[in-house]
Amino acid sequence: MSDEATERFLEDLRVRGHLSDEEAELVAPESSGLEMLGRIGRGTQAAVYRCRQVAMDRVVAVKILHPRAAARAEDRERFLREARAAAVLTHPNIVTIHEILPLAGTVAIVMEYVDGGTLAEVLKVRRRFPPAEAVAIVRQVAEALRVAHGRGIIHRDVNPRNIMLTRDGRVKLADMGLARALAESDGVEGKTFGTPYYISPEQVTGDPPPDHRTDLYSLGVTLYEMVAGRPPFLADTPQAVMRMHVLQAPPDPRAFVPDLPQALCGLLAKAMAREPEARYPSAEAFIEALDRLALAAEAAETARLADEPRPGGTRRERRRGGRVAVAVSGKAGWSKRSGAARSESARPGAAGPAGVKRKPLSVLVAGMLAVLALGALGLLGLYAAGVFDADSSALEVRASGGVTIHGNHARHESAPDGDIIGRWNGTDTSVSWVVEVPRPGAYRVAVTYAAGPACKGNRFRVSVGEASLEAPVESTGDWGRFLTRRLGTLEVREAGHRRLTVEPLGRVRGPGLMNLRAVRLTEVE
Repeated sequence: MSDEATERFLEDLRVRGHLSDEEAELVAPESSGLEMLGRIGRGTQAAVYRCRQVAMDRVVAVKILHPRAAARAEDRERFLREARAAAVLTHPNIVTIHEILPLAGTVAIVMEYVDGGTLAEVLKVRRRFPPAEAVAIVRQVAEALRVAHGRGIIHRDVNPRNIMLTRDGRVKLADMGLARALAESDGVEGKTFGTPYYISPEQVTGDPPPDHRTDLYSLGVTLYEMVAGRPPFLADTPQAVMRMHVLQAPPDPRAFVPDLPQALCGLLAKAMAREPEARYPSAEAFIEALDRLALAAEAAETARLADEPRPGGTRRERRRGGRVAVAVSGKAGWSKRSGAARSESARPGAAGPAGVKRKPLSVLVAGMLAVLALGALGLLGLYAAGVFDADSSALEVRASGGVTIHGNHARHESAPDGDIIGRWNGTDTSVSWVVEVPRPGAYRVAVTYAAGPACKGNRFRVSVGEASLEAPVESTGDWGRFLTRRLGTLEVREAGHRRLTVEPLGRVRGPGLMNLRAVRLTEVE
C-alpha cells in the first residue's frame, strides 16, 4: 500500500475521532497495506478497527495500541505478548492472528475479523439462555482452552466480552492480552488482572499462583450467568465483587431459575469451587462433564423423533413419562434449603432436585430448535437488539434494550419514566446496539436526549455500520427534560445486521455530552 493510501487511512482515524492529531502524527505513514472500513471498539489501551487487507483482499480486525501506551515498555510488551501467545494457537474456536504490524510510535495486531457480536452483547438482549444452548456455546470455548492449555498458555480473562460469535454459529475465544505461559512471571507485583465478575479467587489473592484451572473457574462463572440470567456475585464496587469471589460460595442458581437441571448445578458448583484442587483438573475433564449432561443430545433426539413421520402419516413423540431424563454427573451441588455449596452422591438418571418440576417436552423441543437455528440463521440474526417494524418502517432502540457501553464515562441510570444512559465526557466512550436493517437506503435519524445549557456546542455522531451522521448537542433546558431531535438522513449501503453507535466528537466541554434515552431510525419512502 502506498504512503498516500496509508495517509488516507490515518486521516480516517483522525476525522473519525479515533486518534488525536498528536497520536496520528506518531503513527508515521508506513506501508501498512490496510484500508480502514470503520471502528469496532476502543478501550483504555488499544482501539480495534475493521479494515481491508489490500494484498489479501480480505476483511480483518486491526488492534492498534494507543501510542501513549506504546511508550510504556510494560504495556507494549504485554500487548505484543497477546499476539505471540495467540499466534501459536491454531483452532476453529480461537481468533486467528495474521501478523504483528509495526508502526512508528506504536504497534498493531492484524487478526481474523469475526462477523458476529460478542456473547456479552447477546446476554444484554437475551438475559439468559436455555441450558442446552448455553452448554453448546461454552463447550466450544472449553475446546479452545483445551488447545491453549495444551500449549502451556492460560488466558486469565475468560468472560462474555472475549467470546465471539460468528454468523454461522461458531464460537471463538478472543483477546489473549492477559495470556501468558504457565512458567512465566508477570513481573508485576501486587497487580490483579482479570474482569471482576469472572475473576478467580487466586487471581485476587495471588495464592496459589493462577494456573489453567483459573480459566475453568471463569468459564464456569460465564456459564452460570448464561443460565441464571446474572453473575453469581453482584456488589456496588469491583473490589466488593472480588472479595465475594474469595470469601463466599456462589449462590445456588436455582434461586434465580428454579427449574435448572440438578446435574448442571452440580457442574457449576464444581467448576466454581474456591480451591483450585476442587475444580475440574483440566479443560478436557470439563468438556467430558458437559457432555455427560446430555442436554443438547437429549433435546436433539427429542426434536428428531417428534418430527419423524409415522407410517400412517402422523407424527410420533417419544416421552419418558412425559419428560426427558437428564443424567447427573459430578458430586458437587447446592443445598436447596440454604443455597450453600454441598456434596452429594451422584445418582445416574436423576432428573432434577426434589420438588422441582422438570421442563415439559415442548419447551425442550423449542430450546433445541433454537440451538439448531444458530448454525442455519447465525447467532447475530437471532439476537439482534432491534428489528424494524414492518408496518411503520421504523426502529427505536432504547437505553434499556440491548445497549453496550464502551469506555468508562457512561452508565445506565434509572429515571421515573424510563432508563437512560447517563451523560459521558470521554472521547473514548460510546454506546451501541445491534440492529437489523431491512434494506439499503436512506433513513431519518431522531435522538431523544436531555442536555443542560453548558453542553451546548458539543458534537456527537450517530453511525449505522459505515454510514454516519454528525450533529451538535442542543440544550433541552435541563438534564431531566427529554426532547426528540431530528438530526437528518443517512444512507445505509448494506442491509442486514449492523451496529448502531452514538459517540462524542472531539473534546467534550461542560459537565458531559447528554443523557440519552432512545435513537429512532425511519426508512425514507
